[in-house]
Amino acid sequence: MSRSSRLLLPLALAVVFVLLFDSIVVYPFRLFVVFLHEVGHGTAAVLTGGRIVSIGISPDEGGVCVTRGGIRFVVLNAGYLGSLLFGALFLVLGARRRSAALSASSRSPRRSSMCAPGSASCTRWSPASCC
Repeated sequence: MSRSSRLLLPLALAVVFVLLFDSIVVYPFRLFVVFLHEVGHGTAAVLTGGRIVSIGISPDEGGVCVTRGGIRFVVLNAGYLGSLLFGALFLVLGARRRSAALSASSRSPRRSSMCAPGSASCTRWSPASCC
């Protein structure tokens, strides 16, 4: 892949993102990000000895996480950090899944679409791997 084509993909994705940002297509994802932000607050509260009382998400993309206890400074700052960590987790899991799929496809032998047990193309592998 040439350098210019590698640069075009992120640019094209950025343009699509800007065009779709305020659309119904992206709206559920934006609410999900708000939810992850609030879960970040809640997780920090639980990890520092507090508890979650409630989490609420409003249609205008606002959210609230009511907690009791915990270390206030950590809980208040954990929203953005939580969103960041969840995003990083999703990227890593997606990359692992893609990597596993690519390695699995490179390990499996290509079979002829017209193979039959006992045929010349089938004798290279065990009969169980034939069509």
